[in-house]
Amino acid sequence: MDDFSLARRSHRERVDEVLRNGCGGDVRVAMRILEHHPDVARDGLLTTVVSGDLAEVDRRLALNPSAASAKGGPLDWGPLLYLAYSRLPLADASENAVAIARLLLGHGADPNTRFDYAADIIGAAS
Repeated sequence: MDDFSLARRSHRERVDEVLRNGCGGDVRVAMRILEHHPDVARDGLLTTVVSGDLAEVDRRLALNPSAASAKGGPLDWGPLLYLAYSRLPLADASENAVAIARLLLGHGADPNTRFDYAADIIGAAS
């Protein structure tokens, strides 16, 4: 994605691109968006989880504990899956992953959460 295409995207589209590309897509796209639009990293619980912002995750869960188990974003995953599949090369994401997982689990995230790749692909094709 070039800078011109990036500039034409809405904030919501940028958030979705970071979540989608940061979790198995083109990580370079996600990083370019975060470099040019750092506010995307604090858009919501999912982006704070993926970017490794421990303090912000803690603050958001204190305000809304049920968010730890709520599905959302472009992949319709809960925060624990976004955390597990995040591939962003950010120091905070690596250093805070375990602490964020503990926070999510402590607020009710399902430790057995999963997604069915085959079903998702077949369902999307129907």
